[in-house]
Amino acid sequence: MPIGAFAAACAASWALTLRYQWMPGGWNSYDGYLTAYYHQSGFDAAAIAEFAIGRTWDLLSYHMPSVIAAAALTAFGALALAWALRRRRLDAVALLCVLALGVSLCAALLSAYPLGDVRQNLYLGPIIFLAAGGAFNALAGDAAAVMRRAWLAPALGIAAVVMMALVGAAAVRQYDLRQYDLYYSANNIEQVFAALDEREQDGDAVYVYRWAVPSVEFYKGAKPDNYFYEQVPCPAALTRSWTVCFPEALAEMFRELSEARRIWLIHNTHANVQQEIAAYSQEITVEEIAVEKIAPVGWNALYLITGFEEAVADIRKEWRDMYDAVASEAPSVAADYNLYLRDNALYYAKQPCAPADTEDSFFLHIYPTNATDLPAYSGVLENLDFDFINYGFLTDDRCIIRRALPEYPIERIHTGQFVYPDGGVVWDAELPFNP
Repeated sequence: MPIGAFAAACAASWALTLRYQWMPGGWNSYDGYLTAYYHQSGFDAAAIAEFAIGRTWDLLSYHMPSVIAAAALTAFGALALAWALRRRRLDAVALLCVLALGVSLCAALLSAYPLGDVRQNLYLGPIIFLAAGGAFNALAGDAAAVMRRAWLAPALGIAAVVMMALVGAAAVRQYDLRQYDLYYSANNIEQVFAALDEREQDGDAVYVYRWAVPSVEFYKGAKPDNYFYEQVPCPAALTRSWTVCFPEALAEMFRELSEARRIWLIHNTHANVQQEIAAYSQEITVEEIAVEKIAPVGWNALYLITGFEEAVADIRKEWRDMYDAVASEAPSVAADYNLYLRDNALYYAKQPCAPADTEDSFFLHIYPTNATDLPAYSGVLENLDFDFINYGFLTDDRCIIRRALPEYPIERIHTGQFVYPDGGVVWDAELPFNP
């Protein structure tokens, strides 16, 4: 029964959360803030043993004070020895704990999921606490049986509870509770909303950068009509650098919120947004855009952006010029969106075009001349599916999309639009590739 329940919980965890976190090679396993929580030294027995021992201890001492973790390991070791000497029956909870830790260790060794003193391992808390409590309880019972004193088991249990309470209280006191709450959270999004509610006016729009989106969705529920959540496709953003792909995000913000009277930007308080916007203004050669920062205590800051009319006009002109240049030639393939191959890029152009024509997702499948040019997990094609919002622009009644193509030799391209998540194809086209 316990193993069946454990297996069911694992299946539910995969279905509800883990399958969304899974990435080939591990999330943030290379050049990310979780690098140290994956084994990176190959199949070296000594390195593997050092990693396993060190990260398992870090995991335990992350969930409980070090003194309690050491006591739990000692109790667990004593019970394991008694089981090995056949003086005690195998405990199902202890077995499940060992199994869970073993699977987690294997995942870290294979660069599939991190292991150590990080919040990504909080899911192991319940089984760790159950196993530790079970070990203390069993050891107290064994001691009472050996001493032939029935009262000794509850007495040792009470002593263990008192010890854990005292050590836990001391651990809590070491934090400055004026700066951190008990959950070590600096998420100040409610303060940002309070400032926004006080100062927002009709015609204003709000742009939310990617790391603040989950918090905004939690408190706001359904996305307000004047809110826009960052959609810039930027794999490098997994490094959690606050201004990675910032110029692209600004271009998206001004493009999507071009009709706004003023723009409120919710971004990380440690990012030098004023400097980034000033650099962006120089890059697109427009007058400096005005930025006012409102920074409550915590991770998020609120920025009021005005004077961006020239930047919006510049972005519109850039996309209009792109459309005119592309559509002046005969398409490579005529389809619902006409397709053009130029300068190692694929362009999609459509006129007339309405917002409804941009709602369905686009699929873009690249078939290489040599399959060995693809990443190991790609199979026979490279899937570059995307949404219009990431790579396209709608101006007047014209739509234009630009997708850069991979550098390796390409045999053919299959692209079109499909209905997400059902997968029904709206239109499709094949392009023989002749570089």
